[in-house]
Amino acid sequence: TENPDVVDALVDTHVWWVAETDVDGFRIDAVPHASPTFWAAFDGRLRRRLAELGKRRFLLLGEVFVTRPEALAQYTALDQLDSAFAFDLKDRLINGVILEGRPPTEAVGALETNRVFFPASGQPEGIGVDPWSARAVFGDNHDVFRLRGELDDPLAVEIALTAVLTVDGIPVIYYGTEQGLDGTRHHLAREPLWRVAGFDPAHPMFQHIARLTALRRSSTALRRGTLEVRYAASSGGADEVPEEDAGVIAWERAHEAERLLVVLNASLDDSVADIPTGFREGVALFDALDATDAPWVVGERGVVRVRLPGRAGVVLRPE
Repeated sequence: TENPDVVDALVDTHVWWVAETDVDGFRIDAVPHASPTFWAAFDGRLRRRLAELGKRRFLLLGEVFVTRPEALAQYTALDQLDSAFAFDLKDRLINGVILEGRPPTEAVGALETNRVFFPASGQPEGIGVDPWSARAVFGDNHDVFRLRGELDDPLAVEIALTAVLTVDGIPVIYYGTEQGLDGTRHHLAREPLWRVAGFDPAHPMFQHIARLTALRRSSTALRRGTLEVRYAASSGGADEVPEEDAGVIAWERAHEAERLLVVLNASLDDSVADIPTGFREGVALFDALDATDAPWVVGERGVVRVRLPGRAGVVLRPE
């Protein structure tokens, strides 16, 4: 990839595919296996060639299979990728907190503060969105255990998917997760699904994802809003002597006048937490995923007490 002729040939090949298919982006595999100098040459040159074809805001999404945020971010430097898969969030929040019972404080960086490693603005002639806001957020994929393969608990899978679809970034759902597939690493997590008899749109996981995607479509705050971590317990669900707030993590999404509070309890048992919010005292909050729940009323200084059963989550907003 250091050879200029190779760079030219790869750019030509990608341009040809865009001209033939009119796709709007590429998911680029195994990014770290090519040198940084290659990506610095390839990405910008490809965008300029596509702009000549009238193809703008073309997404270059890289698979950078590392969990260190600074290592992820280096591939989104000037004139490089628009975005990368959020392996840090997969490692810290999905695996660590939700599937393994680690303390939620360990996921704060992957949710919020790791943003400092990424450029503050999008690429020239790129998608027009900064790399952090465009990172691809996922719960499972073809290279790791499926969520149900990692932990055979549908409630844990549900809150993992709630996280994927309510944090900032581009949510990615791996095929078959909506049918509760439970394969493990490599070929076992790549089950054929084209001709599976009995594909069930009434499957509980399918329905849960459908509720979340409908909510996301209706909410500018979830699609484009800011994210602020409002609560992260220092006690994890796997602690031998858990605190009363064990496993609780909460973040607030906001855009202009719209505001939502996402609260997850990753522990096996009931947990309770007093969570500071941006809502006014006295505001009644309702779970956008379950309209039958009683409201949570915001108390003094914008604090709301949330008690949740084990491995449960809510997305709270005013009526």
